[in-house]
Amino acid sequence: MKTLRLISIFLLLLAGTQVIAINVSIQVTGQVVALNPTGQPIPDHLVCVTAFADSINTFTAITDSVLTNANGYYAATLLVPFIPGTSIVLDAATYDCQQYLNHQFITYTGGSAQFTADFAICNDSILPPSNCQNYILVNSIQGLVVTFQGGLYNQQSAAYTWDFGDGTIGSGANIAHNFPTQGTYSVLLSTLTNDGCADTSLYILYLNDTIPPPSLCENYILVNGIQGLVVAFQGGLYNQQSAVYTWEFGDGTTGTGANISHTFPSPGAYNVELSTVTNDSCYDNSFYFLYLNDTINPPLPCDNFISIAGIQGLSVTIYGGMINQQNASYNWDLGDGTTSAGTMVTHTYPAQGTYIVSLTTITNDSCVDVSSTSITLMDSIPNGCNSYFTATTGNTLFEIHFEGITSNFYPTSFVWDFGDPASGINNNSTLQNPDHVFSGQGTYFVTLTTTDSTNCTSTYTAPITFSIFETFILYGQVFAGNEIVTACEVLLFGQDSLGNLNMIQQAYPDSGNVYNFINVGSGIYRILAIPAQGTVYAQGYLPTYFGDEFLWENATPIVLGQPANPYNIHLVPFDSISGGNGIINGGLTTGGKSMNVGDQEILILDNTDTPVKYMFSQADGTFSFAGLPYGEYKVYPVITGMTTYPVTVTLDEANSTATVVMTISGQTIAGIADKVQLISGVYPNPASNFLTISLKADAQKIAQITIRDMTGRVIVMENVNDATSEKQIRIPVDKLLDGIYLVQVTNGKGATSATRFVKLKQ
Repeated sequence: MKTLRLISIFLLLLAGTQVIAINVSIQVTGQVVALNPTGQPIPDHLVCVTAFADSINTFTAITDSVLTNANGYYAATLLVPFIPGTSIVLDAATYDCQQYLNHQFITYTGGSAQFTADFAICNDSILPPSNCQNYILVNSIQGLVVTFQGGLYNQQSAAYTWDFGDGTIGSGANIAHNFPTQGTYSVLLSTLTNDGCADTSLYILYLNDTIPPPSLCENYILVNGIQGLVVAFQGGLYNQQSAVYTWEFGDGTTGTGANISHTFPSPGAYNVELSTVTNDSCYDNSFYFLYLNDTINPPLPCDNFISIAGIQGLSVTIYGGMINQQNASYNWDLGDGTTSAGTMVTHTYPAQGTYIVSLTTITNDSCVDVSSTSITLMDSIPNGCNSYFTATTGNTLFEIHFEGITSNFYPTSFVWDFGDPASGINNNSTLQNPDHVFSGQGTYFVTLTTTDSTNCTSTYTAPITFSIFETFILYGQVFAGNEIVTACEVLLFGQDSLGNLNMIQQAYPDSGNVYNFINVGSGIYRILAIPAQGTVYAQGYLPTYFGDEFLWENATPIVLGQPANPYNIHLVPFDSISGGNGIINGGLTTGGKSMNVGDQEILILDNTDTPVKYMFSQADGTFSFAGLPYGEYKVYPVITGMTTYPVTVTLDEANSTATVVMTISGQTIAGIADKVQLISGVYPNPASNFLTISLKADAQKIAQITIRDMTGRVIVMENVNDATSEKQIRIPVDKLLDGIYLVQVTNGKGATSATRFVKLKQ
């Protein structure tokens, strides 16, 4: 499937004038009806209208999501910055019953801001009795042992049955299977829910039992966001290995890292390449054709196609065309270092082999499309009965047109095996030039066997790969009890190739009280709703993840796939306590420079692990809870993706104040509690050669002094027999590297105090 992109170059000459954007209220109304003779209206159906930014009018994309009323009508209103003389493209979109996203593009250039976009779609009522689409994940491959995970997107109970493609079957959602040999297997998962809804998924598995294996290291590229000319890329490996990531953006610049943003110099077409090298030196690269436009005109359908008109030895005639027969310029990359132009090209290649031919077309209204095909050339001198085939895209999704070619002059039979067992009896053909519609995405090994009248037989096999990158809209509402929450922030976290969670999008409920995330690719996600501070909701409800859980570990993961909208979140209530004299002070600290210690959620749990207070840390990581009744509490920072080891403190009359230092190290958060304040100070601070620790007068026997760096690693540890009478302890620090350190004092009863100091050279 090709993604249509528009490239328009718009030059705005400004001579001593100032460009001022004005806010325009744009309204899009319409009706959604069923695609059948009755055309009945479809109520309660989501429609999203988005205004897109460009490099001239650089606002953030603005979306309004609304539901149709009982008669199928909707009205979306967007307040959009507008610069006179430019254009704004609006995209009205809605899903049909097959989860296909239907679009209508509208251009606003000034004047009337009232538009209509009607939709006729397949009726939602023809969906199966329950949404029971299943999926297959491969969690690990060890030699010939593969661990599979099956699931349903809406997480119903179901019976799971597996056919591993080697004559054996199994059952259960999670299962490991030992395949007999290396090779290609078609793994089928069938599920049946309690209400009788059945679904089947196919996974093409390739096992390579080479010793030692080179490691499965296929990589991929996702585009997480486009703002004008700034594009956020995410790279990953399907088996989630560690790897070095190197990017070439197609504009002469490069970059490194799994997640990276890049600003392109101008609108246009760019061939972005990702190269990865794993720890065991397994190399892979992927390409992503990126089209950036200034949205001056709405996108127009401009799909092109390539047809092989003829092959004579090493001479090939190639024809290009436009599906909608628009006028366009044609530019060819012939795959051997040469280029050409025109609708039809005849080219002689230097030698036999396989060549990747690319056609780039640009229409009169600047719509760009790129298609590629492979051409395999045998020896230009006929020899024996060598045969091969060419493959070009057909007229429908997953359709391929094959042409069988043989070098001999005798009558020849053609027998095809398309490597697509799911297509049943259509998996084979005896035509010379057959068409085949494949079952779906994946790689298929197609085999052509020819036999001539002299019984000379030739067999040729080549892979055909379909890979479609789809994006989805996730949406939902946030509730506090029975009320819809409008004053809240909603965050989308995506799981990267290493299993880490990273925040990738931020949203707020729109005028329809619906939040939505656009252009979300396949993957695993979690959603967090945070009530706005200072509102009544923040006083009685916790930040809550989808699945109605206040801890991310308990949240319901969203596996895409197809979305199972709406993703509604019901905020978890809590009873805030007060009226006591207890105080818990503390701070977050980290050894890494990329983690922000400010604005992080800090929970206080009672001795039953029930939340009783929460707040967000200050910019320097500090926090303070006052008015706590005496008792036992846990201090529990909640940072999505981080495993927290909470600190337990006990507040009583003798120890009414506690200080907690929580350290972020790697993917964990742990800390220590200072209950009895053993340390009165440290000096000099910054220290160069020695650090003097001044103890409080009521300090009992000191058992141990520990100095840690900001990753939590122990740098210095000294045991002290009795410091009751010393009041000061001197520790050499001249061997420490410059930086921030934590000094911790523990007395004979196990009580601990800690403070920070800075080490600097003289």
